[in-house]
Amino acid sequence: MKKDIWILGISGAGNKFHDNSACLIKNGKVLFAASEERYSRIKHDPSFPKSAIKAALTFAKIKPSDISLYATGWPRLSIVKTLFKVDKRGIALSGLNYLRNFPILGLVALLKHLDSLSIKPVSDYLPVEKHVLFDHYLAHASSAYRTSGFEECLSVVWDGFGTKSNGLLASGGVFICREGMINEVETHPLEASIGLFYEAVTNALGFVPAEGEGKTMGLAAYGNPKRFLSEMRKFAPAFREDKWITSRNWLDTLPAVDLKYKEIFDLTFMGRELARLISKSPQDVAAACQYIIEEEAVKFFEYLHNRYKLTNFATAGGVFLNVKMGKRIRELPFVKKFYVHPHAGDGGLALGAALEVYATSFSPRQSVFEMRSSALGDGFSKKEIERELLKTRGVVYALPKNLAGYVANRLRQGAVLGWFQGRAEWGPRALGQRSVLADPSKEEVKERINKYLKKREWFMPFAPSILEEKAKDFLKGSCTSPFMTMAFDATSKGKKQMKAAVHIDATVRPQTVSKRENPLYWRVISEFEKLTGVPAILNTSFNLHGLPIVNSPKDAIDHLLWGAIDGLVIGPFVVKRKENSF
Repeated sequence: MKKDIWILGISGAGNKFHDNSACLIKNGKVLFAASEERYSRIKHDPSFPKSAIKAALTFAKIKPSDISLYATGWPRLSIVKTLFKVDKRGIALSGLNYLRNFPILGLVALLKHLDSLSIKPVSDYLPVEKHVLFDHYLAHASSAYRTSGFEECLSVVWDGFGTKSNGLLASGGVFICREGMINEVETHPLEASIGLFYEAVTNALGFVPAEGEGKTMGLAAYGNPKRFLSEMRKFAPAFREDKWITSRNWLDTLPAVDLKYKEIFDLTFMGRELARLISKSPQDVAAACQYIIEEEAVKFFEYLHNRYKLTNFATAGGVFLNVKMGKRIRELPFVKKFYVHPHAGDGGLALGAALEVYATSFSPRQSVFEMRSSALGDGFSKKEIERELLKTRGVVYALPKNLAGYVANRLRQGAVLGWFQGRAEWGPRALGQRSVLADPSKEEVKERINKYLKKREWFMPFAPSILEEKAKDFLKGSCTSPFMTMAFDATSKGKKQMKAAVHIDATVRPQTVSKRENPLYWRVISEFEKLTGVPAILNTSFNLHGLPIVNSPKDAIDHLLWGAIDGLVIGPFVVKRKENSF
């Protein structure tokens, strides 16, 4: 009997990797993927994913010794080597600025910050002889191309920064992908990082970098992009003809990547100038920032098409979570297919590294497929769920005959419901497994969700789940979007019937729901359409502000007890607090 090939992918073999995740594949098939945050309950947990690995092995009923190879997507970094390779003029200018403006303690803190970037692998957990390290951007490209289903494409990766196989830092890459092979054709330089620029503006606006970029994008819709455009351009990289032009202040973005170093960032020229502009109008600063990255992205993708003559694009890296930028790219006339990996940030490295080691070591052609669902995490049986309900004081539960009909009717009545079904989604979006549901036609529902659950800023939009076959009635230029990674302009019908899920600029970030991939969730929306005429529901992630998305039945029940939701639908059960009757 042929021995099974088990590959375990890990975002990074250390304790400083944003959204550190584990992914298990068997003979090229993805069986399990989860982020450590779901178990530790620490949002974006960078720790080595011991709990996620344990869950993966438990799911597959195998032991660590059964793993053929371990793969990670972040080689060891040489910060000194990187600084000698990048733009020395920019380093000199920023260095003089630091010396002129920083107190001694600030300089010491900056040096510590640079040293902290030299991430060292936690090798104790990975047998050296089984551990394969991949270039950060190759792992990202692999995650996108190998799950896109494209026969041939360009894979484009952009994020803040990441380590190449030679130990140098970069901020992205471009790869030609065909016949199961991936070849890098361009490297996006560190000193022209789109991601670092956007993170720095996010930091200056008072949001958490590497987490609050969605808030910057949401706020941008309320601003005038032209007001501060000239002032903002001097801090941004720019694409001209066939190369990236670096901002002379690019080094100022480095201490902006973590709020621990905000004091340092605020003292830089960029930090001081952004603070001055933000004091006049934060939304105009956000709008200019968003405008710049969209314009530079369009110019770069036009260049890529002219040079490489490819029309399919598979993308990854945290920058591509910016759906407004992605919308501009997708709407370019030469783009035939556009795909964003559902876990585009560093969590997705786990899958990319695993698929890449399988492709390069075992079977390149077999490792390209179309990813249809991200429900790759933990699932719980009816018995396991009821056991948790029985030991919880303060709740009552029932088993309705028509679960989908019950949920649709409660949503029509204005209820905000927690929805916990099947295996957990892997990635930043709730996609009908761990979601909070509401009626999208009622604008007042946004205030209720924000007050008791999300505590979001006033300008942040919500998103809808729409029946796939009805999406064209609500979205202009609609296409399949199962992972909420794309934005569309709403039609007049969409704006009227989904008031709570359409942003101020009339755009929508939807999930299209397939009957084949998620039949129960599809039935809920279908039943809701029968009652209201609206084939969509509002869907936001099932988590209290500051916490990761719920993972276990206990997590979900706790949210009910905290008063964050009106009721809970978990497995076949509907659950309420005892003071509420059915």
